[in-house]
Amino acid sequence: MTNTGTGELGRFSIPATQGPVKGKYKIEVRQEATRWTSNSRDPFMIEMMAKSRSNTLTEADRKNWGAFLRKRNLNPSIDNSKLYAKQRPGDVKDYIIDIVGSDILIEVFSK
Repeated sequence: MTNTGTGELGRFSIPATQGPVKGKYKIEVRQEATRWTSNSRDPFMIEMMAKSRSNTLTEADRKNWGAFLRKRNLNPSIDNSKLYAKQRPGDVKDYIIDIVGSDILIEVFSK
């Protein structure tokens, strides 16, 4: 699940035959990657891709694009993973949900 800002945060579907049975569950949410490079959100990348589609890229654009791509930090960020066992930082009790129907909503707040 990724936070893309599209309003569809963490939305996914699990068939009832493969999903959890009704009952109470302790939730742990793990943030396995703490850095994400999105080509669809970066203003420079949006401009360059638009120019590429319209065949209006100049030689200067190509050089700037190459320099931009080479300086991106693509090192794995798994070493900085985080575990959220509480729904909110100040909560004392573990995060427990009660599955009773087919819809499951899991929200975790880091601030």
